[in-house]
Amino acid sequence: MCNIYRFYTRIIQVAYLYNNLIVSIPALHLLTNTPICYMIIYFLQQTDRIAVLHQSPASVLIDKINLIQPPDYRTEDIQHLISPNPKYSHNSVAFLTYEFAKFYSNFDYDKIIIDISQKERRFWSKLDAENKKPIAVRCCFSGRNLAGQVSAHCLSTFQKKMKEVVESFKENKEATVFPSDLENFRSQR
Repeated sequence: MCNIYRFYTRIIQVAYLYNNLIVSIPALHLLTNTPICYMIIYFLQQTDRIAVLHQSPASVLIDKINLIQPPDYRTEDIQHLISPNPKYSHNSVAFLTYEFAKFYSNFDYDKIIIDISQKERRFWSKLDAENKKPIAVRCCFSGRNLAGQVSAHCLSTFQKKMKEVVESFKENKEATVFPSDLENFRSQR
């Protein structure tokens, strides 16, 4: 149980760092929390750190929901989803943050749809071309694009920032990439 709790805590910290980064850069404000969370899950799935979470259709999952006593996702209820590979069990927050940035700095957004409902990569189809957006983050329940509001400028800014994060880690300057004083940032606006 300790391993799952430690992993869970590290993922929350990674999400927090990226959320703060987005809040601090106005050009990224169209990239909201839900797509970022899906992107983190997709990254973890594609790098074999976790298993696919939502392989069942939404109707099957909804039938199994117990509103009186929901599962505690910090316990062994989801232990089977975390990779047993010891190579991943001790990844630090810094390493996961770096790997996330590396993964998305070179991601092919023109061809690949971020979809956490399957392990295989999902590609844009001809049918999708009519409604194609700069980025697609597919909701595993409704099928709609959770990042449909993201503009080409926002995505380009995100990719540049991911490349900047990767470079800052390589230069041992990662502390300069993420805002540390959000209250000060908020008062400047």
